[in-house]
Amino acid sequence: PVPGTKPGTKKKPEPAPAAGPQSQGDNALLIRSQTRDSKFLYLSFEDVSKVNLSMQEVLAAVEAGFVEMGHGRAEMPPKNAIHPGSGGDNYIHGMPCYIPGMNSAGIKWVAGYPGNLKKGLPYNTGILALNDVETGIVYAVMDYHSEPTKRTGGASAISAKYLSRD
Repeated sequence: PVPGTKPGTKKKPEPAPAAGPQSQGDNALLIRSQTRDSKFLYLSFEDVSKVNLSMQEVLAAVEAGFVEMGHGRAEMPPKNAIHPGSGGDNYIHGMPCYIPGMNSAGIKWVAGYPGNLKKGLPYNTGILALNDVETGIVYAVMDYHSEPTKRTGGASAISAKYLSRD
């Protein structure tokens, strides 16, 4: 879901003015798809950080998604998981979701490696890829190691809002 848009609003990427990579901010790349006259957007960690979504925007998006799920209007199968490497606590999860009312389809691909902290690397890393619901073409990929805590916290807050006893 895109903050500030109504559920069901279809946001399609605008056609790129020219083929090939184009600078979009400091690190984002805008690339014209070779399969359609559409754009591909890559948002780096720095780009995602600059968006600086407020917790209020996160809560609104999480709540809208929960409403769709609660009414059976979302397709979200169980996460796929693998546990590679040594140490036994590593994981890589694939979590697809489709919410027709939000015209949204994509997959969150995240990894958690506890040993990374000793290497000066982040424990959690990942990407979020969004697909055009009519063609399946990936039109955006964003770094996802800075946002999970906001989304996870938002899910807990919205759950408490509806499940707590008065």
